Amino acid sequence: MMRGSGFVALLVLGALVALKESGSLRGLFAKPETERAVPKAVGGKYDEDRSNKPKRSREDLQRMADRWYQEILEKHPEMKVTFKEVPDERNGFLQLLNFMDRYAKDGLPIPENISEMISGHAPWDAAVMGKWVEENRGLMDEIVKIGLLDERSAKGIDMDRTNFFSAKVPNECSKLLLASARLAMERGDEAGALQSARAVFGLADHMDRMELPSLLSETVSVLLRQGARKAILSEILGAGGGTDRDLTAWQDLLAGDPETPADLARIFLGEWHNTTRSFLLPGLLGDQEILPMLVDSSKEAAGAGGEIRDPDSVVEAHLKYFSGLMAQMKASELGEIPGLSANPPDKSGVSPAGGALLDELFVGATAWSKGWTRAQTDAAIYQAALLAATGGEMPVEPFTGKPFIVDEEAGTIRVPEDPWFESMNYKPVKIPVVRGSAE
Repeated sequence: MMRGSGFVALLVLGALVALKESGSLRGLFAKPETERAVPKAVGGKYDEDRSNKPKRSREDLQRMADRWYQEILEKHPEMKVTFKEVPDERNGFLQLLNFMDRYAKDGLPIPENISEMISGHAPWDAAVMGKWVEENRGLMDEIVKIGLLDERSAKGIDMDRTNFFSAKVPNECSKLLLASARLAMERGDEAGALQSARAVFGLADHMDRMELPSLLSETVSVLLRQGARKAILSEILGAGGGTDRDLTAWQDLLAGDPETPADLARIFLGEWHNTTRSFLLPGLLGDQEILPMLVDSSKEAAGAGGEIRDPDSVVEAHLKYFSGLMAQMKASELGEIPGLSANPPDKSGVSPAGGALLDELFVGATAWSKGWTRAQTDAAIYQAALLAATGGEMPVEPFTGKPFIVDEEAGTIRVPEDPWFESMNYKPVKIPVVRGSAE
């Protein structure tokens, strides 16, 4: 995994906490300047001796990286992606990016009292929340419309727009939609509640089910879905008003389209594209802001100062790791995923400096994979909790294949007894009391 967009995601998904309240991901996890090596110019592919010439701009370096990136794809057609044709007005991913761009600097125009309420830091006040929603109906309708678009594609979208983006805006959109769903349910408008809740899952799908997802976009999507499932069980289905719930519709929404190891392979393919084109190649070409651990000492013997003089070998080893990992994922069960990501890259034929960079790039692979695997358990346990409330047949826990444990006296459901969960502090999930369930 890359110490770029993916490295950020590794840290976040392992904890499944910090990203919810963060704004700029680059700012959240960037090392303090005092901890970062300040490199000299790094010699790279396509670069002549520039000792007496002006330093290349970042734009020049990215153009060179783009050329190199295209050459790699021609050499390795198996890494190419087939893009879908989706009109701009129906492209949920594009529309979400455009929306996020408008509010990237300051986030959505949400007053503090509403922000505290939707974040669970202040008591729920339906009258205050309802008044704000009506006063901002245009904004709410736009968010719902984007979330309900059922097509998405990254075709024609500059990859610079997807490498780093604020998690704040989609997180705020999700919380507003869930608050709107709760209001609708309290007013007896279950169809409206379902629509708002579906829009949350739609926003998540836009970010990780287009052709070039990354570990970053997958992390944000996982957190949006996790927050939605929790709110549906703890707040929305238990809201007053209306008649019996359309439990089948809510069960279908919670079940969704479960992710599989093959889906994870698709995410890793997108991660390879994002990190190779926008981080690894510019860094090897000398972009000091991207890979500050590269240090050149051109007056010493090659390799003596830690400089990388075999960039092609590094790129090939990086690609080989991703390609092999994706192939294994496609042939694996869920329980095998963390072990696959724990395997180190093959550094045969790579210089010591290049090997050190590869080690740096793949820091946190196991933590991220463990977090992603836990996310699949989260999805299943919330679905199981609703089915436990309605007497339906519950799914098994996907990692272990064991049944969830229902504690009827406590009214909770928990993960099965297994060494896998011992270090996770996995808390039981409350089984909701809903109309139509056995009370």
